[in-house]
Amino acid sequence: MEKRLIAFLLIAFALLMAHGMLTAPPPAHQAALDQNQTEAAAEGDNASGEKTSAGGKAEDQRNAKNDEQEQPAAQPDAGPAADAQPAEDAQPAEDKDVPAPPKFPEERRTLGSEDPASGNKFAMTLISRGAAVERLALAEVQFRDIDDKTGYLGHLAATDAPGGGAMVGVVVPGTPAAIAGLKRDDVVTQLGETDIETADDLHAALQETKPNTQITLVYRRGHAGPVTVDVSLTRRPLEIIRPERENIEARGEEVPNNLEEQLSFLLTLQQLGDQKLKKDAAQLDGIDLLNVNWEIVDKETDDTQVTFRYPLVEQKLEIIKRYRLKKPDGETTPGYDFDLDVEFRNLSKSPRQLAYRLYGPSGLPVEGWWYGRKISRTWSSVGVRDLYFQFLGQDPMLVGTAKIAVDEAPHDLADHPLLFAGIDAQYFASVLIPRKENLDDEWIRKLEAVRIGPKPDPKIENTRLTDTTSLLISKLHELEARGGQPWRHTYQVFAGPKRPDILAQYGQLVAQPAPQKEYTLETLVYYGWPLWAGVAKVMTAVLHFFYSFLRNYGLAIILLTVMVRGMMFPLSRKQALNMIKMQELQPEIKKIAEKYKDDMEKRTRAQQELFRKHNYNPMGGCLVMFLQLPVFLGLYKALMVDIALRDAPLISNSVRWCSNLAAPDMLYNWSGFMPDFITHGNGLFSLGPYLNILPLVTVGLFIFQQKMFMPPPADDQAALQQKIMKYMMILMGIMFFKVPSGLCLYFIASTLWGMGERKLLPKPPAKGGAAGAAKPSRK
Repeated sequence: MEKRLIAFLLIAFALLMAHGMLTAPPPAHQAALDQNQTEAAAEGDNASGEKTSAGGKAEDQRNAKNDEQEQPAAQPDAGPAADAQPAEDAQPAEDKDVPAPPKFPEERRTLGSEDPASGNKFAMTLISRGAAVERLALAEVQFRDIDDKTGYLGHLAATDAPGGGAMVGVVVPGTPAAIAGLKRDDVVTQLGETDIETADDLHAALQETKPNTQITLVYRRGHAGPVTVDVSLTRRPLEIIRPERENIEARGEEVPNNLEEQLSFLLTLQQLGDQKLKKDAAQLDGIDLLNVNWEIVDKETDDTQVTFRYPLVEQKLEIIKRYRLKKPDGETTPGYDFDLDVEFRNLSKSPRQLAYRLYGPSGLPVEGWWYGRKISRTWSSVGVRDLYFQFLGQDPMLVGTAKIAVDEAPHDLADHPLLFAGIDAQYFASVLIPRKENLDDEWIRKLEAVRIGPKPDPKIENTRLTDTTSLLISKLHELEARGGQPWRHTYQVFAGPKRPDILAQYGQLVAQPAPQKEYTLETLVYYGWPLWAGVAKVMTAVLHFFYSFLRNYGLAIILLTVMVRGMMFPLSRKQALNMIKMQELQPEIKKIAEKYKDDMEKRTRAQQELFRKHNYNPMGGCLVMFLQLPVFLGLYKALMVDIALRDAPLISNSVRWCSNLAAPDMLYNWSGFMPDFITHGNGLFSLGPYLNILPLVTVGLFIFQQKMFMPPPADDQAALQQKIMKYMMILMGIMFFKVPSGLCLYFIASTLWGMGERKLLPKPPAKGGAAGAAKPSRK
């Protein structure tokens, strides 16, 4: 009995350790980064140690001068920064009459298509406000939204129409709306049996629909009469970039009235001439590039690029942002990327110094917000959307969302040439990759992790859910006078799934004497310590092999269980026989306990003599338990990291229950009546918004197996030990409540296998047959 208690305690301890070991220890460079965060923040923007780039020492001296005054970056605000301070000797306008800033209408354009047959991997919706990316939706059918189970018509950017109805603002190619013939400025007046008077009515009506169904849609175009069409709704695609309010709604929360949202890939100025950005300012005084509408230059028929232009009339400067999309050719690019050009043209007769600020992606997916656990590269925790970056000559690094949320992230990270930087979500990422001629060129003077929105209170808010983005601040550049060469930087932007074969094709190959070193995005896929990573990769490979002919990952996990338990059968059989022998010796152990109840030392010696006499090893059954621990951890990491297991159903995606083996089974949504501290999902003992049945089945089988094969307690101590084990089973149930359903499936199959093994072995003698157990010793 003591042996069982020890073994169970070891298992429980191992499970607790396994839960903690999902946060991996830091590599040396990352540990140093965490250790020196406070020091780095205190040093601020000291650039005296920067390497001299292609611009020469004069440029470095200018950057060092800027660093003396500059403070950590502020996020974009609702207008020009009030405290941006122009220099006294700022360059005056060359014309006496300065025209007013231009005003352009708010427009949307699209690139790509959501139709998988189009060859595009995604569709982008761009908006003239800030010349930004509003959303980016993947086209492939295996990447669908796992939270939204309503019918999908397409993103329409609908607004209330004069005279009633929902006016369409944009139609993305490949969506059901586009296939049905809807166009921009059409007015939807009816969906199914519901009359549509406002854009909210259209949204509410769609919430009542289901995927893979057909519904009647009525709309009007111009002054023509109503048009009736049948639309086939689909599942909503996974949107790597979208407005943050939709991520909040996906969590079942109300959108705050004061929500601060930020579009992706915004651009503004860090310095122009002697005018520099000051503390807590988002833009230079008198210059607003974040909130105004830019002019769209390209014709609407151009489906390969969208060019935005904004002239700063008073400052004699023209700024260009261009998004370019190239379809994948199957050889040189997988297609999960686009090019972003930022270009500056000086319209003044004099040269001037300029530096820009380029924000990265925002609004990345929050799926798995209450159960998902990414594997950290450091001892510190990570969140749902973390800053991921790498410098030349260094390993990749990660700054966790929780640190960014409470302003504890280092604010000056670019001490080497930047290779790439972006935001890393659970299964998807979006990363900026500078297209430099030489990798040691230093485009970026500073990299920052930026929190979007107000600072959350860690006591009442889940800081892991904070929306984050990256901020690249360029080095100061001498912009030639009017008629000279414009200054242009081009970034390749990856936005796609974290699949190793895809990620390996993005990055750089650095020519070094020996050996050559690759800098690719493949490091986004991280399993933790090399030992556990090796096991996880083996588990992943085995599951993919079984899936290749079973076509169901649930069956693949069961077959994996059979394979593992079959390989361990000789050991598990020995363990079972050892337990049977223990039951046979229980009467003798009880006699020894009664005989030496007041002398623990003699009792221990007598028990050891009894075990030697019958060739019994109390720890003989623990090996099987420890051998299963790497399998458990490897499978857990595989489910948390491998995107192929995301959205893999046990039965079918049309069935809500257990429709994602990488998530809990989610039998019933109990958030309507359970208290918030249970449903918010923040912490080990917060169970989340769903009742999950598979963890209860798993623990129930553990308890049933224990009751079937554990002998009645021989004394009060043994009875107490059995009670403790039952209580620990309850703790295990809480620990298992949010684990992936695929992991529960493994434990259920493994427990049933173990019970079957025990049934096939000889039964222990009936009570009172202990004398027979001693017969072999008299021969």
